[in-house]
Amino acid sequence: MRVDLRKVTMYILCAATCSLSWGQEGNGAGWKADGIIGKTEYKYVVELKPGEFFFYYFIDSLYIYAAVKVKSKGWVGLGIDPEVAMKGADMIIAYDEGSKVKIIDAYSRGIYGPHKADTDFGGREDLIVSAGKRDSLYVVVEFKRLLDTRDPFDRPVAEGKKVKIIFASARDSNLKRKHDVFKGSTTIQIGR
Repeated sequence: MRVDLRKVTMYILCAATCSLSWGQEGNGAGWKADGIIGKTEYKYVVELKPGEFFFYYFIDSLYIYAAVKVKSKGWVGLGIDPEVAMKGADMIIAYDEGSKVKIIDAYSRGIYGPHKADTDFGGREDLIVSAGKRDSLYVVVEFKRLLDTRDPFDRPVAEGKKVKIIFASARDSNLKRKHDVFKGSTTIQIGR
């Protein structure tokens, strides 16, 4: 049997193009963690605080790709699926460290904290890739992680699951400073 390499190459190119083009309607086309939210990077956006705190995301069969855009000059935090208040929340916390935005995979051990890096509690840093950028008004943080990291300090994410989201911000990047700009919570159903 003779194989036409041109046809095989065309098939591979077509398959690659078709698998990438699904994102052209806002489902991940060109996704990269760079602190810039492109028009086609995310399928869903939830305005957690009107005009001030936005949560963008999409999931595939293995990962969640997410971003937060927050009108803040200080630290920002997003918590997923807490038990009570902040207790048990899988958190992403971002703050300025010099001229860079530092992002940590965190967990809240109690109702009011402490919320520290998963590694401080014996867990893992499960953000596969992350990046942040700040301008004069907003900080943008993007990250990718497994839907289920199997880390006891992370909450599994699944399509159709209802999860409570908590969010907060402070005036500066000192993580010991309480959320003195705003805090809130809502429940969302994870889409795909």
